[in-house]
Amino acid sequence: MIRTAIPIRPHTWLIAAMLFAAAALLPSGPAHACACCGTYRVINVESWDVLNVRSGPGVSYQIIETLAPDDGCIVRTGERKGNWVRIMAKGITGWVNRKYLQWVP
Repeated sequence: MIRTAIPIRPHTWLIAAMLFAAAALLPSGPAHACACCGTYRVINVESWDVLNVRSGPGVSYQIIETLAPDDGCIVRTGERKGNWVRIMAKGITGWVNRKYLQWVP
């Protein structure tokens, strides 16, 4: 019995080599398992409650968004007034009390 090889196009080998090289360069392991590492998450909020994101640094400012307990991927902008910090989350920018945020390393 004579077997004939299945023809493989030259670009197939090139694509395979590129995918192999890309996979070898991608970070892996526990340090890169977290999509939101280097941001903050909501803490000290009961499971039935929400954290109010306000338009300014204080309870007298309008609520513009809410965050659920343990919500993550919250970025602090660096601006701060007392215990209030300016954040970016869910595509909005607002203010929360820092006692409700925890750093995610």
